[in-house]
Amino acid sequence: MRTIRIILIMAAAASFCWGLPAPAHALDVHVEVEPETLRVGESALMLITVKGADNPPAPEIPAVDGLRIEGSGVTQSFSHTIRDGEMIRTSSTTYRFSVIPLKTGEFTIGPFEYGFDGDTVELPARELRVVGTDSSVRPEAGRREEELTDILFAELKFSRSPVHVHEVFDVTLSIYSRGLNFDRDIYLEGMPETGISIRPFQQLHTTRETVDGRIYEVRRYRARARALRSGTIVFDPSIRIQVLMEREDRRRDAFDDFFRGLFQSRERHTVTIQPESLELSVLQLP
Repeated sequence: MRTIRIILIMAAAASFCWGLPAPAHALDVHVEVEPETLRVGESALMLITVKGADNPPAPEIPAVDGLRIEGSGVTQSFSHTIRDGEMIRTSSTTYRFSVIPLKTGEFTIGPFEYGFDGDTVELPARELRVVGTDSSVRPEAGRREEELTDILFAELKFSRSPVHVHEVFDVTLSIYSRGLNFDRDIYLEGMPETGISIRPFQQLHTTRETVDGRIYEVRRYRARARALRSGTIVFDPSIRIQVLMEREDRRRDAFDDFFRGLFQSRERHTVTIQPESLELSVLQLP
């Protein structure tokens, strides 16, 4: 009987502790805008997350000339942690806003203040770059491979150079493209075969970047490497990619035009791109 009574008391204590709100503390607020570079006609997503406060008020975003900022919803989640034997509940509320550019240029949202329950925190400014639409993004039918260099190129970088023998470093491959649809699989050739050990490349998140005023989608791949000897190691790779492009039909009639409206006439082309060659300096251990 004593054992049963103890279990019941512990169960009652656990049910009492479950769901206790988190103790009062300073506001924890984060602001994100993604993507930070976009075209006119596209929209960015702005997230403002308030942690540790139950039912916080919606933030008031200051007006920005050239941008239209509209609320697009709110989500709330809860997590539980055990602290000093008590179950503590922590809430997280995220307010979503659509940021719609009305013109090109560089814009700054904020800084601005957010207050709740007598506590105020200043939220940092977020930068947004908007460029115009580019009618030359989509490749023309039958465009030759050597003419794709302005919409498809690659870059190879080391996390540091020089390195010492047996020192681990990163090799990052970035593929920049504009308006191209190509396979996820890429074929990397021409990497050094001796003097270095390179692990398989892992794909990172796809991002957007502006190069010479044009927006590129950037696929990044990273691999860990380790030099096995001192001296100079040359990286002169080539990359083969399967690109999906519109097919150039030499014979067309009304029947072909009808079916082109139902099925996009496209075919795959193998494109080879070459990043600028790099030299890695490897030093002897001191």
